[in-house]
Amino acid sequence: MSATDDERLTGLAASLARDDPRFARSLDEGRPAAPRGTAASAAGRGSP
Repeated sequence: MSATDDERLTGLAASLARDDPRFARSLDEGRPAAPRGTAASAAGRGSP
């Protein structure tokens, strides 16, 4: 992977952590919950 790709991925990860920290944490832990604003998370069916 090139340095440019690393920079883009780092930027995406930072944006995700800022915009939806619960989803970013669950993704890091290997058990992603539904992103904020989806029907599943709105109905309370996302991961705790």
